Amino acid sequence: MPKLLIPMLFLVSTYSFSQSNSKTIFHLDAGKGIKSDSMNFVSEWTDANSSIISKQLTANNRPIYVKAAINNLPALRFDGAKTFMNLPSVFPVRADYTIAVVCKADAITNNILGGTSRTLWMGGSTTPTVLHNGDFNNQARSTIDPGTDPCLIVAQYRYATKHVSFYINGQFADSSYCPDNIDSTIFIAAYQSAYNFNGHIAEIILYKNILSGTERSSLETTLINKYKLPAPKIVDRSIELAPANHQLYPRDENNICKVEISGRFNDSNNYDSISIELRSNDTLLFQEKSKLNYTSGIAPFKWNFNLKAGLYSHKFVAKVYKNGIDSTLLLRDNVVCGDVYIITGQSNSIFGGSQDTDPFCKTFGRNYSTRVADTLWTSASAVGNGGGPDIGAWGIHLAKLLIQQYKIPICIMNGGVGGTSIQQHQRNDNNPSVPNNIYGSLLYRMKKSNLTTAAKGIFWYQGESNNSNGYFDNFKSLYEDWKNDYPNVKHLYVVQIHHGCGAGDHANVREVQRNLPKTFPDIHVMSTNNLPFHDGCHYGVPGYNQLAKWLLPLVQRDFYNQSFNKNIDPPNITQAAYTSTLKNRIALIFGPTGQNLKATKDTLIQNVTTSVKDYFALDGQFQKVQSIDFSGDTVFLNLITSSSAKKITYLPEVNYFNTNIVYRGPYIINDLGIGALSFHQVDIADKLITETNQLIPSDMHFENNLQNREWIIWFENDVHNVELEYYSMNGKLVKKNKHNFIANQKHIISASEFEGLTPLVLKIQSNNRTYVLKLI
Repeated sequence: MPKLLIPMLFLVSTYSFSQSNSKTIFHLDAGKGIKSDSMNFVSEWTDANSSIISKQLTANNRPIYVKAAINNLPALRFDGAKTFMNLPSVFPVRADYTIAVVCKADAITNNILGGTSRTLWMGGSTTPTVLHNGDFNNQARSTIDPGTDPCLIVAQYRYATKHVSFYINGQFADSSYCPDNIDSTIFIAAYQSAYNFNGHIAEIILYKNILSGTERSSLETTLINKYKLPAPKIVDRSIELAPANHQLYPRDENNICKVEISGRFNDSNNYDSISIELRSNDTLLFQEKSKLNYTSGIAPFKWNFNLKAGLYSHKFVAKVYKNGIDSTLLLRDNVVCGDVYIITGQSNSIFGGSQDTDPFCKTFGRNYSTRVADTLWTSASAVGNGGGPDIGAWGIHLAKLLIQQYKIPICIMNGGVGGTSIQQHQRNDNNPSVPNNIYGSLLYRMKKSNLTTAAKGIFWYQGESNNSNGYFDNFKSLYEDWKNDYPNVKHLYVVQIHHGCGAGDHANVREVQRNLPKTFPDIHVMSTNNLPFHDGCHYGVPGYNQLAKWLLPLVQRDFYNQSFNKNIDPPNITQAAYTSTLKNRIALIFGPTGQNLKATKDTLIQNVTTSVKDYFALDGQFQKVQSIDFSGDTVFLNLITSSSAKKITYLPEVNYFNTNIVYRGPYIINDLGIGALSFHQVDIADKLITETNQLIPSDMHFENNLQNREWIIWFENDVHNVELEYYSMNGKLVKKNKHNFIANQKHIISASEFEGLTPLVLKIQSNNRTYVLKLI
């Protein structure tokens, strides 16, 4: 029997801090008791033991359930603007209490567990603070600031002495006076239903007593181990330069990041030695201890480290010594070395709802903040639709794909703001980095994080809030400012806007975006046509994830020396022309070279079969096409009747014909499913321009007779020993011969000779001259 008592007693002791403690008022754990909808918005959070239920009846004020948050365990994400929950009025009044909270601030923030005159909050910072009776002159404040790291906050109030004691991750963080509490109301993540918390809350426990030292130690040990919480930050004014927790340093061309830790002591400190320790993924890389040498009362210290880029989480610990007794001077964890990208635009650049996370995806500051104090490094998020560490659903998915593929940490700086025009994104040239507008907020964050010269690429998804009037000129100004402020940006990626979402002549906006590479050769345009889960304005997470997958190969090609067999760029029309004298057939040629085009399946819209052929407009008139044929990178439109149209458009302004339903396909796509860029009012030539790299000489003539499926070449003068080489679109030589041309005698090449191989490239060599023609 005695042997059986030992494990039973052990189980009781490790469980006593929560349910078995008779003075526990409630214990809310995000791992259970959650009631949420299909979008993970939480309406109820229940403590099964006390039957106390936290509720939010208003849909717009509900937090989001995050399945994998702190240590990949569940938490509720509060947006810092409007989300909070209500609890019954059970907070102890004029009595002892203990609050224990596991949380993570995503930026400087406010109330964690509040009431109408009492709160545990962070006071517009990240420092735990207790307020009673609305007396802001007598608040109790922790001396340890956990920043944006996950933390366990224990706040104990002793009514007899009117003192609050703080413990952060198990370390005592001061005790100070705080007046009576006379408020029993409780809000999670709010004070007076406002001043909300911005971050994650995983557990909240409220006791109607002060825990004993043993009870508190048991509580702290259990929760610190459960959530793998870091040691608290130690702040010392002796440090002049050091990394921050979660900081990403940009790697150089040698795959190295340079990190400096430096500072100085004056002799009043009486420290005699200093040490530094560097660990990478918990493996000791460097350790050194040295004497402090004082000159004129000052002892400087400095270390320089070369960190290798990769999936290495670096931890620095510096200690100082006085008579053999050490004190922690500096502790910096989760420092990484990798690449930096910028995303900006309007809502589709920042919208989230994604549970994607990766500890090696970082960001700095808060998505669009006008506060100069928003300068914290943290792991990035995409749970919300902006604010805090949000970088958008496709932003975090793109980063995650790059991290997985290349084993390199990624920092995404997202400056996107929903519902904004391109005019609102312009630079204030008088005060460019003052964070009082969109451009200034992003530039301020880039400067404070020392990343202005580190950004490799910029992604721009905006245009729904604009018409085409002045769009190009505004983009040009923005482009020039980007190149000035971020001088090492080599490539920019513009996402052509989808149908729907806002008003204006969006067909013209899309046309401006499609043509940007003609003016700015370092710009690449990505299509949104054929992205799934479009709701008429935004996308579900699978749609944003697909956009990231389409953008990924472009980034791989441009920055990571990756090559691809298939065309990773969206099909983009290069020319349109009639191919018969009857003008009843039009050829549309798409680049880049090598596209293999097809149409997605017809769809049924309000019981009407909808085909992509109906959404080509000739001089603004749709439904003029009888059928479509495809040949590699060429689309042939077989018209219902002959036409004299001069312009052609692909896809409507917004909706399907005679409906209010936003157009979502069918589409022209390539092998990867990427939709062709929509185009508007493109010129239709009377005949194809078939020469592809040099002007055809004046004495040579060429006809592309598609009606008879033949090509015709002739010269005005005799030309002998002309070499004719026929290549497939992937560069394979198909046929080679020589021909002697007699003046004005036509040489006919039949397509039947190359069945299944068209389109072809014909290389003509004569008299040291070479010409290349495209045979369709």
